[in-house]
Amino acid sequence: MYTCYRTANISYDIKDNQTVLSMVAGKSAITIMPDLALPEKPERIKSLPLNPELSREIGLVMKSSKHLSPIAKEFSKVVQDHIIG
Repeated sequence: MYTCYRTANISYDIKDNQTVLSMVAGKSAITIMPDLALPEKPERIKSLPLNPELSREIGLVMKSSKHLSPIAKEFSKVVQDHIIG
């Protein structure tokens, strides 16, 4: 178990995951990011779970499926088939 008692000294606010991963791989940064943002086998990066584990819910919201464009209907179908089950 890892415990940190110091206040974080944040020097960068980077939005691009690949940039963050490059900085971590180069040992110039540490980060907290979801597993979905990590490559399957990250090189030069050690990934540790948070304790306690955190989770989030992702939802799909739309006014009505009757008024969706064809591409939006297809996206909705893909989400429902592959993510929701």
